[in-house]
Amino acid sequence: MNPSVRWIPWAAVALSLAFRALYFIQIWTNPYFDVPIMDEGYHDLWAREIAAGEWASRIPFFRAPLYPALLGLAYRLFGADPAPFAALRGGQLLLGAFTPWLVYRIARRLVPAVPLVAAVAAFVAALDGIVVYFEADLLLESLLAPLGALFVLLMLRAVETGTARRWAWAGLVLGLFAITRPNVLLFAPVLFWVAWSPGRDPGRRAGLRAALALTAATCLCVLPITALNVRGGDRVLIASQAGLNFFLGNNVEANGWSATAPSIMSIDWWGGYEDAIRLAEEDAERSLRPSEVSRYWFGQAGEWWRTHPIDGLKITLRKTVYFFSGTEFSNNRDIRLFFREFAPIAGFSLWLYYAIMPLALLGAISIWRSGTVAGRVVVLYLAVYALSIIVFFVTARYRVPLRPILAILAVEGARWAVASIRVGGLRGAFPALGALLFAVAVNANPWIREYRPTPAQFYQSVANVHHQSADLAAALDWQQRALTLDADYPKGNLNLGTLYMEMGKPVEAIQAFRRERVLDPDDAENLASLAQALLRTGDPEGADEAFTAAEARGLVDAPALYNHGLCLERLSRVDEAEAVYRRAVEVDPGFVDAWNNLGVLKARAGLLDEAITLWERALEESPSNQRVLDNLRRARARPVDPDGGG
Repeated sequence: MNPSVRWIPWAAVALSLAFRALYFIQIWTNPYFDVPIMDEGYHDLWAREIAAGEWASRIPFFRAPLYPALLGLAYRLFGADPAPFAALRGGQLLLGAFTPWLVYRIARRLVPAVPLVAAVAAFVAALDGIVVYFEADLLLESLLAPLGALFVLLMLRAVETGTARRWAWAGLVLGLFAITRPNVLLFAPVLFWVAWSPGRDPGRRAGLRAALALTAATCLCVLPITALNVRGGDRVLIASQAGLNFFLGNNVEANGWSATAPSIMSIDWWGGYEDAIRLAEEDAERSLRPSEVSRYWFGQAGEWWRTHPIDGLKITLRKTVYFFSGTEFSNNRDIRLFFREFAPIAGFSLWLYYAIMPLALLGAISIWRSGTVAGRVVVLYLAVYALSIIVFFVTARYRVPLRPILAILAVEGARWAVASIRVGGLRGAFPALGALLFAVAVNANPWIREYRPTPAQFYQSVANVHHQSADLAAALDWQQRALTLDADYPKGNLNLGTLYMEMGKPVEAIQAFRRERVLDPDDAENLASLAQALLRTGDPEGADEAFTAAEARGLVDAPALYNHGLCLERLSRVDEAEAVYRRAVEVDPGFVDAWNNLGVLKARAGLLDEAITLWERALEESPSNQRVLDNLRRARARPVDPDGGG
C-alpha cells in the first residue's frame, strides 16, 4: 500500500469507533438495553440454557446456533444474573468498528485503479447507522457485517492466487457464516465452480485441490452441527426453520416484509412457533420431527404457488421491489422511532439506501464490465444472496451482510456515472439517468407506500418493557403516548387499564377496560380485567356480569375463575362459587387457593370430612402453605367454622 494512503482505512476505523461510541452512549438508557425481547429474548434464553449446561434442549436446531453459542459462552464466563449487557453490546460494536478496514481492502481489489473508491466506501461503511443498530442488538446480525466482509475479502484473495490454502480460509469463514445464517450456502456451488475452474485442464490439479480445500473447510464448521442434529434425532443440516420462513413469505396473507400469517398463527414469536408445529402435526395426525415440520410448510407454500401462480409472481416482484428500495423494513421494533427516541445520531442512516441501492446497481454493472473474475464473483455473490432473501421475505436485518459490499458498489457506481458524463456528455449521462429512474420506480411504488407501521405499536412495546421492569410511571407515560397516536390500537386500553390497576387506580382502570370493550367486545382477557376492577371498587354484580361474559367467550384462566368464585361468594351464591372453583382446579390442578376455598365452603356447610379431603389435596400441591395448614389443624381439632379464603 502506498504510504501516503496507508492511514485512510485506519482513519475510517477511528471514525467508526467514534460513531459507535456515541451511539452506545445514546442507547445506554433505552428500556430495551437490559430487557431483551422477541428475537433478542429468544437468543438470551437459549444462551442462558447453554451457559447452564442445557445446550442439548434445542437439538435438532430450529435456528443456526453459532451466535447463541457465543452468547452462552459469554454468560458462562462472565455470569448471566445479571447478564453483562453493556459489555456484550459494546463488544459487538467494537467488533463491527473494524468492518471499514475490510471494506477498504475489498475495494482496493475490486477497483485497484481508483483508490478514492476504497477510501470513500470505507467512510460510508463507518457511518452506516443501520449496521450499527444491529451490531448493538443480541441478534446474529451483530456478527454478519464483519463476517460477510471478511468472507468476501478472503474469497477475493483466493480467486487472485488460486492456492488451496487461501481457498481453505475462505471456506472456513463461509462455514462460520453458514452456521450463523445458513442461506449463504446457496452461493457455495458457485464458489466451488470458481475454485475448481482453473483445473479444468486435465494436466492441472490446482483447481481440484482448491475446490476440495474450500469444501473441506466449509464442512469443518457445518458437519459438526449436522452431526449434533442427527444425534438429536433428525437429519437437519444446520437449522429447520427454512420451511416455515418460506411459507411466511409465500402464502395468501404474505405482505413481503413480515414473518406472520395472522389468520392461522399467533402474531407473537413463541405463539407462532408453537402454532407451526401444532398445525403441521394436526394435518399429519402424528408427531413430526423438525425436518418434517419444515417440509410440511415448504409443501404448503408450494401448493399455494401451484394454485396461485400469478399471486406468487406478484409477491416475489413485491419483495424484489422491497429489497432494492431505500425503505428499512423493521422486524422486532420500529427502527425509525427507535432512532428518533433513543439514538438520533443514527437517524440520517434511514435515508442512506435511497442513494446506495441505485448506485450499487451501477457499480455492479461497472465491475462486471471490467471482466475480472474477482469482480464478477462478488457480483454473483451479491445476486445469489439477494435472491436467498427475496424468496423468503425482506427486512432490514436480512440486508446487513451485504451492506458493506453494497457501499463499495455504490461509490464505484457514482464514480462511473460521473466519469461517463465527463467523457460522453449528454450521452454519457445515461447510466446516471438510469439509476435515477430506477430509484424513482422502486421508491415511489405503491407497494412501498403500503408499508406504514403504526407508531402506537412501538410506543406500546416500550411501555411493555418498562412494565416488565416494574417502572409503572414510565410504562403509563409510554402507553398513553401510544393511545394518543392511535386510540383504537389493539390491546392499548387493556394495557392502560392493567397499569392503572397495578398503580391502585381501579376507577381509571375501569374507564380504560370499558373503552377496550367497545373496540373489542369479545376480548375475554379484557372482560376478566374489567371484572377485577369492578370487584375492587365494590361492584360485585357488575364484576359477575363481566366474568360471566369472559367465560362465555372462552376464558379458561384459573386465576380469573378463582376471582369469579370470590365474587360469587360475596354475592352469597355459594353453589355457583363452588362450581367455578372446581373449574379453576380443572384448568390448573396446582391452584392451591382454589382447593383451599373449596374446603372452606364445605366446612361452612358443616361437611368437615369433605373439607379435610380438599385441604389435604391442596397440601399435595403446597405442603407448607400456612393458611391451608391452619384450616386443616382447626378442622381436626374441633368442628368450628375455619377462617376461609375470601
